[in-house]
Amino acid sequence: MFTKLDDILFPNKVEVIDYDGKYIYPIFKNASSSLLEHAKDNSYKVIVNEQIRKLETIDVFLREPKARYVSGVATYLFNNNLDITAITPGVFLDRHYLPQLHWLINLMRYMDSNSKIHFHSLEMIKEFTPLRILPNKVKVIDTSIADHQDLEMYMRLDNLILNQLTGQSWTPNQIMTHLLAQDPMAYFTVIGKTQKLAEVTHVLPST
Repeated sequence: MFTKLDDILFPNKVEVIDYDGKYIYPIFKNASSSLLEHAKDNSYKVIVNEQIRKLETIDVFLREPKARYVSGVATYLFNNNLDITAITPGVFLDRHYLPQLHWLINLMRYMDSNSKIHFHSLEMIKEFTPLRILPNKVKVIDTSIADHQDLEMYMRLDNLILNQLTGQSWTPNQIMTHLLAQDPMAYFTVIGKTQKLAEVTHVLPST
């Protein structure tokens, strides 16, 4: 039985934006505010859930995992008027600092097995929108929080995606199979700790 936290981290409503024939899945802390505001200004269509299965390729922007985690934690604390003691490394309470892999897996729930995710570096955002919406002025936090040992396996998988898949297009099964082959220890640790992933076993490699 899933918890309310599962519903926060893995919402059942998944949205992809139709950018004039390019389909973008915005991930929090990866220029999502700029992408969403640009889409709103131009009345771009939003594609939701089962409609996503019709898409052949979905574009995703990736960010360096540690920098994203620190930024996401700072945003979460600011939005909820909390201090750093509210954060337990390795425990995710909000999507702003949820690993990028987990965002991808939630998207995969609604993708056709033959569809592909095309990965871009964050620097490529200028090819899609001229907007540069800066985040709220948040309290500076110690970046060493991202180096905690309980985050290591999550960071390893996100780094694999960033460093090895950027600029390429991969199906859901190809992505997960690659992560398993490259770093089985991190793969089994992360998948084993994430209850909601059981819901998307159709994209996970058989082991």
